[in-house]
Amino acid sequence: MAIPFRFKLIGSFVLVVLAALLAIYLFSNYSTSREFRLYVIRGEAQRLQDLKNLLIDYYKENGSWAEVWDYLARLRVPAGEPLLMRRLVLLGPEGEILVAPEPRLIGQRLPQQLVREALPIDVGGQKVGLLLAGPVGERLLEPLEQNFLSSVNRSLLLGGLVALGIALALGLLLLRQLITPLKELTAATEGIASGDLERRVRVRSRDELGRLGEAFNKMADSLKRSEELRRRMIADVAHELRTPLTVIRGQLEALRDGVFSPTPEKLEELDEEALLLDRLVDDLHELALAEAGELRLERGPTDLGRLITRLGARIQGRLAEQGIELGLELPEGLPKLNLDSDRIEQVLHNLLSNAERYTPQGGRITVAVEDRPQEVLISVSDTGKGIPAEELPRIFERFYRGEQSRSRRSGGAGLGLAIAKQLVEAHGGRIWAESEPGRGTKVSFTLPKG
Repeated sequence: MAIPFRFKLIGSFVLVVLAALLAIYLFSNYSTSREFRLYVIRGEAQRLQDLKNLLIDYYKENGSWAEVWDYLARLRVPAGEPLLMRRLVLLGPEGEILVAPEPRLIGQRLPQQLVREALPIDVGGQKVGLLLAGPVGERLLEPLEQNFLSSVNRSLLLGGLVALGIALALGLLLLRQLITPLKELTAATEGIASGDLERRVRVRSRDELGRLGEAFNKMADSLKRSEELRRRMIADVAHELRTPLTVIRGQLEALRDGVFSPTPEKLEELDEEALLLDRLVDDLHELALAEAGELRLERGPTDLGRLITRLGARIQGRLAEQGIELGLELPEGLPKLNLDSDRIEQVLHNLLSNAERYTPQGGRITVAVEDRPQEVLISVSDTGKGIPAEELPRIFERFYRGEQSRSRRSGGAGLGLAIAKQLVEAHGGRIWAESEPGRGTKVSFTLPKG
């Protein structure tokens, strides 16, 4: 059976706290014991001066420390000094124990921190030994001193247990703050996976968990948006395909039933509907390739000014018939760009066709190019009625038409700007639109020079 994440987290937290408290306890125990011994040794050192002078005389007389313990045992110990004699330690010049109350200590070396506290015994300018008195071994501690250290250790242990309890209480509180949003996020994720795209999580903080919740909500919004676009696309595709197919089928049935004769005019109408259907299928295929990143670009050095001039000359006559003026604003010395000229011409054609559709008689369409350090900016602006602010962000969506009542013949299928966006982005550029209702629309896109 899988162990829940919260139990793993609690267990890990407890182990970390216990390890930290154990380390603190051991270090504090060691430090307290060491400092207590040093304190006692330093206190006893003040009472060793007389004994030190006797030992100097002993060494001068004997020339060594042989039988010095018997000599010390024969000394008359002043009242109140038995403890001092029971913990007296005589060290050699290098710190090895020569004389001690416990025979097992003889020959051992004391730590340097204890050796530094010993009184040096100098004879004739030569250090012949070191003298100290204190609890250098466990057995040299008096009952009261042992009780004191035991009391300190118990206090440390009790403090550690209290700290452990507080740490666990705080840990459980923090764990709850961590687990609750994770549980909500898990439930919301499962809901999204099962198709409930309305599921969202509540963002309680601005930390990493809060940002995770915000990212999840943004993802859910994006998924919902994508699902809505997918459903609308399927409906729009069905509608756009059904219209020409219905016309073609109706015309063919009328011909078959003899309602009218297959005149060249009727056949031309059928051919026109078939061409519309063919263009729609081609546009959908091209858009699908571009969105999947599978659209191949035949790049090559392209004179953008020449491309725009040629395209303008091709449509200028048609615009003139509608009373629309075409203006080209091209800078001199425009560098050649590494582009797929056919695709960029398609982008410009789509933008110009869109502008033509909304520009009234007597209006003007302007194609302007701006040479920038890292990119080239191309804009197509018109003097039409503009686009409402609430519709502007959606104009690059597939099948979107600002006026839903427009027919496919007058307004197109709503794929031109969507295709233009994908083609520009495939070249590494970006595209956007600006519009002011009643004054016209300006669609701009950039192409990188590199």
